[in-house]
Amino acid sequence: MNDDGSLTIGLLGCGVVGGGVAERIFDGVRFDHRDVRLGRALVRDIAKTRTPTRVHDHLTVVAEDVLDDPRVDVVIECLGGVEPAARYVEKALRRGLPVITANKALVADRGAYLQSLASEFGATLSFEAAVGGAMPILKTLRHIVASDEILEVGGVVNGTTNHILSAMEEGSSFDDAVRVAQRAGFAESDPSTDLDGIDAAHKLAILAATAFGVWPKWESIARRGIREITEEDIEFARSRRCRIKLTAWARRGGHNPRSVVAAVGPTFVPLDHPFAAPQGAENVALIVAQHAGPIIVGGLGAGRGPTASAIIADLHDVVARITTTTTTTTTNAKKKESTHA
Repeated sequence: MNDDGSLTIGLLGCGVVGGGVAERIFDGVRFDHRDVRLGRALVRDIAKTRTPTRVHDHLTVVAEDVLDDPRVDVVIECLGGVEPAARYVEKALRRGLPVITANKALVADRGAYLQSLASEFGATLSFEAAVGGAMPILKTLRHIVASDEILEVGGVVNGTTNHILSAMEEGSSFDDAVRVAQRAGFAESDPSTDLDGIDAAHKLAILAATAFGVWPKWESIARRGIREITEEDIEFARSRRCRIKLTAWARRGGHNPRSVVAAVGPTFVPLDHPFAAPQGAENVALIVAQHAGPIIVGGLGAGRGPTASAIIADLHDVVARITTTTTTTTTNAKKKESTHA
């Protein structure tokens, strides 16, 4: 923490999402009377043009410039992929630094280990942005888990495939719909992770872990993507008053409380079902709890703005914890001084 009480953010990755986070910080982020400042931002290519342009003054290609900087109070990871992100996040947690990540591949693959590591070193790992972008699904699940038992969770959790399927409903071919999603910033140059259902499986593993307290291996989740969906399939669904959506769901498996049954795949969804509602990059999730019953959560699930917004929301929670810890430490110190006076 700086002498003026402000907090410095170390940023890992400054692409679409990381750039969105930097932009929000430059626009002015202030929580609990604390200003938030951007420190160094790790990138692979320092010469690449980035938005906002003023972030160029903060860029580095050396991870240690972020991870070993004693001024950094919080690390935000937006690199994507498992490595080297996992190595960097582990180093930050071992320093006791709070880490916020939007990296669903990382959390799905290493979430259990990284959470235990955070607990061991008095740090925190926050990943609301890893599932559903601006849709507050993980916070909703945690709130319900505190007082109820969740029986099932699922929904449309991949904004890219939903954007593609929506475009196909409007008459685009599959290939054209993919290109439109890429131009709109909802699909990568290689969209395989989305098209093959891998991204949805990552998110479903995180949803299941949050809902049931069990981290399933995302690779073991039954999975089918949307590559085989044709314009004829779209029309057939329309004739049956349905839409095709890539859905993901998980529920407890029988009598074993540690068992979770989960699957990802394209589904014919009736028009009057909540899963038929999201268009473009929108997401929707359905939580079924034993006492609360069905609860629906929705929002923009992909893109620079929505994902950065979820990261900033996690940052608000982290700053609140830092403020509480600082206040408690100061109060205890004053009590100790009073006792010895």
